[in-house]
Amino acid sequence: MNARTEILAACLLAAPVAAQELGDAWGTADREAEHYRIVEVPVPESLALECGSFCPLPNGRLAIGTRRGEILIVDGAFDALPKPRIQRFAAGLDEVLGLGFRDGAFYATQQTELTRITDVDGDGRADRFENLSDVWGFGHYHEFAWGSGVQPDGSVYVVLGLSESYYYKAPYRGFAFRIAADGTTTAVASGIRSAGGVGPNETGVMFYVESQGPWNGSCSLKHLKQGGFMGHPICFPGYDLPLGRALGPKPVEPQTKSRLTTECARIPELVPYAVAFPYRRMGQSITAFRVDRTSARLPASCSSPTTV
Repeated sequence: MNARTEILAACLLAAPVAAQELGDAWGTADREAEHYRIVEVPVPESLALECGSFCPLPNGRLAIGTRRGEILIVDGAFDALPKPRIQRFAAGLDEVLGLGFRDGAFYATQQTELTRITDVDGDGRADRFENLSDVWGFGHYHEFAWGSGVQPDGSVYVVLGLSESYYYKAPYRGFAFRIAADGTTTAVASGIRSAGGVGPNETGVMFYVESQGPWNGSCSLKHLKQGGFMGHPICFPGYDLPLGRALGPKPVEPQTKSRLTTECARIPELVPYAVAFPYRRMGQSITAFRVDRTSARLPASCSSPTTV
């Protein structure tokens, strides 16, 4: 990609239409184009594409996990003017909001489990589905599970949103877990309200995106610290469950009329924001993030790898 990075935007366009660069509603397209090229990727009108996760594959193709429970394989997505060819690899899943690939297998984070999915007979279609972990509860359509890609040690991190964004109605809602390659599941942190993505920084330290709402004045990026408490106390019943007890005693509940820095001094487990994103000016309900390892022409202050 040389001097700039390409960002792919999947849109519902007629299949024969070639992709074109998009303008920007804020009037900053020319300035942004100096650093990033935004490309519209056309897809067939018949395909209701509701993307939940992306996973670039070693062979140059792109895998997409969808809210409708599919894994799609796209050829040509990274071409200068894409005319993609889309193949359905798997279906019948439940909101694939995390997707990774390792040693010929996909690792799909669904609403209710982390699943390892493989094509055993080599026909380009999934035919083996292995449940690696389903320790958490699920009882409402608005209970989301976000998963990382596969980490170098073979593990996947899963962060769980609350029930209906505000309540604790099923086990471990508001918790984060590390799931090893053999399925061993370990609690990492608690106090999550409504996550939007999880992944590593440049050195492999895990972070997640939190949405604005109760106990979170704005969208933010937070360190997924082992034993950390992210601030929402409604998840505290999870500390009484077997995996939750491994985190130790429940933290002290934060005071609503206090300040985060004050409460961090009072509550050792409380994790402050690493980055806070001004509400609306930089987005609402922010989702996935990635480390930018390209050679995009960023300001001198951002010359080292940057999370975007």
